[in-house]
Amino acid sequence: MIDGDTFRDPRDGQSYRLFGIDACEKDQQAYTSLGQAWPCGAVATTWLASHVVGRTVTCTIIKPDIYGRKLAKCGTQETPDLGAAMVQEGQAIVYRFHGRPTEPAYLPLEAKAQTDHRGIWQGTVKEPYLWRRDHRAGHDQ
Repeated sequence: MIDGDTFRDPRDGQSYRLFGIDACEKDQQAYTSLGQAWPCGAVATTWLASHVVGRTVTCTIIKPDIYGRKLAKCGTQETPDLGAAMVQEGQAIVYRFHGRPTEPAYLPLEAKAQTDHRGIWQGTVKEPYLWRRDHRAGHDQ
């Protein structure tokens, strides 16, 4: 397991990044409505691991990314679309490229997770792409 939206196939070592979503980074924290920190990155990583480890995962590759990973829609028999499930459970947000969602079908799932205060939506969270930018720049999380 690499992080909350990327996993490695143990059979061939290939990395797959779930298309259309962005999960908290491993070291990233979110905050509850009471201001308590909780490890959203570790929680997302654990969620993904619990849904792929020991299961047959089928992926449809969309394209390779700049890091050599395969951007893909992946699923298992139990969870046919892992990206959709992560967004629905509040474990990830819809990935937006220049403000446009790469998977618009996930938007209603994200809105419902926000309304229901699931996962990262139980309080406040910095969008993962902003956290990565600030973390690389040496700013506080």
